[in-house]
Amino acid sequence: QPGAVEQALKQNRTVAAAPPLAPFARALVDSVGAGAELRAVLELRVPELIAFQDEDYARRYVRQVAAVLRAESDLPGSPCALALAVARNLYKLMAFKDEYEVARLLLDDAEKARLARTFGDRPRVTWHLHPTFLRSLGFRQKVKLGPWFAPALKLLRAAKVIRGTALDVFARTEVRRLERRLLAHYEAVVQQLATRLTVGSHDNAVRIAALPDMVRGYEDVKLRNARGYASEINRETAALGLQLPLAVA
Repeated sequence: QPGAVEQALKQNRTVAAAPPLAPFARALVDSVGAGAELRAVLELRVPELIAFQDEDYARRYVRQVAAVLRAESDLPGSPCALALAVARNLYKLMAFKDEYEVARLLLDDAEKARLARTFGDRPRVTWHLHPTFLRSLGFRQKVKLGPWFAPALKLLRAAKVIRGTALDVFARTEVRRLERRLLAHYEAVVQQLATRLTVGSHDNAVRIAALPDMVRGYEDVKLRNARGYASEINRETAALGLQLPLAVA
């Protein structure tokens, strides 16, 4: 039935319209005074950061992007390439995929709707996951978890409020400690780039701000990529006279 196949493919290619911004998210985006391209980037990411953690977390993100944009506005022609790079890469480091975020994404309403469009109204979903505590015990295989695991995912999703606190047992793993260190270091770098921004340093600053895209993958892959990132950002920041070394074991 080639017609049925084509119809199914067409349905899967349909991109749902982005939901309207909530009042707080819209106010945050408006506060930046961004042009169309940067505004589109922020409209996607600000609501996600609110969902990832809370409104204060999103405000922290917007405040840093706005500071970079203000610094760029003082340059001839008022470019925004640095603000765009920071908006994309700061988000990448802030919205890391820890246990709480994975649970949120697996239970996402948009994902549920996509599954229903593809497989019918009541699809049976099975998750293949590799929990942190099993990895710490040396268990290298993913485990197959059925619908019975949904309550545990809901509990994890709600537990995001303890992320990064003394109660966050997941925060003690090597990768989670690394993620927090990368974020803190990048924020310090961005602040220095904005403070010292000149016409002559602008291109180098944009290149530095885009470097977090190197930190891809999960667990051992992420650790390996982070070492390469540390080497590269240390070299680039030193060339600009910034004394902000990043060490990744």
